[in-house]
Amino acid sequence: MIDMHSHILPGVDDGASDLSQALEMLRLAQADGVATQVLTPHIHIGRFNNSLGNLTQRFIQFKQQVKQAGIAIELKLGAEVRIGPEIMPIVQSQQI
Repeated sequence: MIDMHSHILPGVDDGASDLSQALEMLRLAQADGVATQVLTPHIHIGRFNNSLGNLTQRFIQFKQQVKQAGIAIELKLGAEVRIGPEIMPIVQSQQI
């Protein structure tokens, strides 16, 4: 099964607050039959000021931590992007 929406990437939005919570969420997903987990942290300017750059760095680090924890779920990075007037300048500058 593929879960295409989650807030598991730790410490970036209102999802998992730390690594241990994120790993536990992945263990539960794996137990439920999830083979691929798409991480979709919020990008919401003024509330969750994430960007492609900082999310990619955290994602790479998190993938390594998941592997070290022995959790066999394929991870993908996406985002939940809040649409508003500020989004087009960000897209044009290729920050997301």
